[in-house]
Order: sequence, then C-alpha cells, then structure tokens
Amino acid sequence: MTSQLKVDKLQGRTAAGSIVVTSEGTSVETNLQQGLCKAWCTASQPGTVEDSFNVSSQGDGGTGDFETNLTNNMSSVNSCPTVSCQANDFAAVESVSTSLINQFSIQRVDSIALSDLRAYLQVTGDLA
Repeated sequence: MTSQLKVDKLQGRTAAGSIVVTSEGTSVETNLQQGLCKAWCTASQPGTVEDSFNVSSQGDGGTGDFETNLTNNMSSVNSCPTVSCQANDFAAVESVSTSLINQFSIQRVDSIALSDLRAYLQVTGDLA
C-alpha cells in the first residue's frame, strides 16, 4: 500500500529544530536539517543571478569575482561553500563570512586568467 503525507511544516517532537531520519537500508541515522543545502545560486556572470535559494543579491567584484550575499546568515564562518563553473574552467572560494561568500571563476583556455563565466554555488552548514 502506498502512503502519501501532505504537510506544510515539519517540527521535531523532542527538539523543534531536530528531525532524525534513518538512512537507506541500514540502522544509521542522520539529522535531516544538517543534511540540507542552506543556499545555492546559479549566475551567468557576476551580479546576474539566474536562479537561487536563500540568496538576496550578488555583487560584481570585478572580472571573475562573484560576491554572493545570503538572505539568512549562516551560524559561523565555518560553513561549507562549494563552488564550480563551466567545463574546462574552475572556481575557488576566496573568503567566507556568515552573510557573504566570495568566489573567483578562472578560465583555463589559452592562459589561466580570471573570467566572467557561468558560476555555481552551494552552501551547507547551520543557519544562524
């Protein structure tokens, strides 16, 4: 029998902000909230957000320099941002604060140089 659960809000019973989920096929458990992506962004060039979640804006810090501002802050600078860009090129995180992730996009064709490329960002960790 197939079940369907429709709710608008989930809340832990013991602790409101904590829901434990059993992993696939084992008895190992994980915390649902800690496993969720807290922010993500796709930008065609610095300052041009095409799609996002928990991102208020993106600034253009210069060629290949993306400054992504979060709507809801992370709880510490020890969050885990992951950045990437188009094939054959690479991205790197320059700096992290609780409210801003600064990343570079670097083009590797012909020479290694900062370049305005399609860039991607995901942030995991705890929200403030």
